[in-house]
Amino acid sequence: MWYANRFFVGDKELDALGRTITEIVGIDMFPVDSKHKAVYLDLKVKAVYDTRTKTYSTHGKTLMFGTPMRFNVSKVTFDGFVTEFPGSEKDAGVKIGKATVKALARNLEPSIASAITPGSKILDSNQLLLAEITDVTVTPAEKVTTTDAGDLLLRYDPLYKDALITVDIRTKTVGKDVYIFDNLPLKIGEPLPLHLENVSVPSNIDNRGIPSNLDTKNIFPIIVNFTPVPVPT
Repeated sequence: MWYANRFFVGDKELDALGRTITEIVGIDMFPVDSKHKAVYLDLKVKAVYDTRTKTYSTHGKTLMFGTPMRFNVSKVTFDGFVTEFPGSEKDAGVKIGKATVKALARNLEPSIASAITPGSKILDSNQLLLAEITDVTVTPAEKVTTTDAGDLLLRYDPLYKDALITVDIRTKTVGKDVYIFDNLPLKIGEPLPLHLENVSVPSNIDNRGIPSNLDTKNIFPIIVNFTPVPVPT
């Protein structure tokens, strides 16, 4: 958490002559668990365009999806991966949309279960809505016990709770694969971490909540616009 908070718009990386070679022009971050955040940085970099390969390069590396790069701005040194670059907007098959899913959180403390309320939202650092809880059903937690004869019995815990949570969530579709929070697969049984403003709830996508609107008209292509910036030599 503290590491993510070291980034700020306007921070720069300079070369040996004091010229700007990297500048942070935008920041987008959101929690991935109670201790970590995902950070996306919009960087303006001094780059070279190769007319033969029609690619850009900076810091000695070609700008391509997944290229690992290290930057040294004034407040922090960090390693990252390229996710967008000039020309990447031409890539087809990537769509942003919204799906309604159900997630099951088991064996919650009563205070945690009661803190999960419809209308609770997950926002990124730019106040973009990533997920919103629309319905919650809280029941006594189910427990499987074994009798002396070896029989399995379903019991209900007198204290702990299970919560079936309905969530409207932002999705990213790449080909036939659908993701939430950018890199978590949207599939039954996969984790759906809900880090709300006042509580963090570990849950899993439930088989009662197979996404029903992945083909909704709300899904639209990502469009990224880049403006080449002349860099003085």
